Amino acid sequence: MNDVLENIQLILKRRIGLDINTIGKSTIEQTVLQRMARHGIADLNEYYRLINIDATELNELIEDSVIPETWFFRDITPYEFIYKNISRHIHNSPGSIYKILSLPCSSGEEPYSLAMYLLNNNIPQDAFAIDASDVSTRAIEKAREGNYGNNSFRGKDYINYQSQYFIENNGLFSISDKIKNRVNFSIKNILKPGCLNQQIYDVIICRNLLIYFDKNTKKTAFDQLIKAMKLTGLLFIGHSEFGSVPSKKLVNTGSKNGFALKRTDNPELKTGGVKRLFDSNAINSVTNHIKAISSKVPTRQVSNFIRAITPAAAKRTSTKPTGPTIEEAIQLADLKQFDKAETICNQLLKEGNNNPETYYLLGLIEFSRYNINEAEVYFRKALYLNPKHYPSLSQMASLLKSRGDINSAELFKNRARRAAPENQDE
Repeated sequence: MNDVLENIQLILKRRIGLDINTIGKSTIEQTVLQRMARHGIADLNEYYRLINIDATELNELIEDSVIPETWFFRDITPYEFIYKNISRHIHNSPGSIYKILSLPCSSGEEPYSLAMYLLNNNIPQDAFAIDASDVSTRAIEKAREGNYGNNSFRGKDYINYQSQYFIENNGLFSISDKIKNRVNFSIKNILKPGCLNQQIYDVIICRNLLIYFDKNTKKTAFDQLIKAMKLTGLLFIGHSEFGSVPSKKLVNTGSKNGFALKRTDNPELKTGGVKRLFDSNAINSVTNHIKAISSKVPTRQVSNFIRAITPAAAKRTSTKPTGPTIEEAIQLADLKQFDKAETICNQLLKEGNNNPETYYLLGLIEFSRYNINEAEVYFRKALYLNPKHYPSLSQMASLLKSRGDINSAELFKNRARRAAPENQDE
């Protein structure tokens, strides 16, 4: 069975660049088993033959393997930065169109959010154009339809926009044509040569895609993205993806806007105007606080680690929930009943209760089993939901250092230092 699964994993890697270690082999195995059950297939070899002759089924497997997690106005910080740049662009180049690419766009929440944000801040609709692409046919179809359930509306930033740009009907919210017409959706695979037009975009938003690629695939993706940027363009990536940035080709715009990158051949760059991604002074400024915590954590003693750096997670009991809670899972892990704790965590996720603490606890459980790759997957998922999740940042720093990936480890340590509880009011 393992050999056949490995062959299926290789197919997924060739088609969409998916590095199985980033989401966990068990996740792919479960997805394959679900697809087999749907077709009434009991033999893995038979299913492997099916995806080799049936392109439709292979696409369905790919769709089920790439599960998007997104919502409207998830992080508006890049939008603020884009607004400032597009305002400058309108002033300096009146009449020209500011071109933006959202990739991967998933089911459309991100590009639609940006369009609403710009229009609400008085950017003329003919001053910008947004392209949005994804490898998932299913996601693009949903984005084009523009109908969303409550799960796409979280936090508080969406509230004013929801009443202004959506129409509610039978529990679904349909986005207005005014916004829908501002985004051009297409199906694209970033790993296919020439899939993106060269030097066309002023801004590319590509967050939380690269974490699913191995080193060589990341290089291919970055090459594609850089070619698609204008010389003066900006590239936004996820907070947990900076360790893989090719520092000879891209530079950080500075600590305040650390999520944005510019090309090193950008003619507008001035000496000292940007911060090199791997700044030696920044790398050396690692806090003793993180080191102290890391040194006190026995490899398999999960409960002490939870108490050391996430005491609040075990104390949040304002009301009595009807189902299992993360607090119960922590208590079970405290008693080294990891299987039971894992079952509760997976049930919480299945019910849609996605939060960093759940993924973080799953990471610690895998860490206690010496399943380092699986642990990393969960820590990265926690950071996907909360880029400033201090415990996960600390764990990632230690994990990457143990692998010898010093550059990435130092970046995570510096991020953890900034996210440490005592620095939150800085």
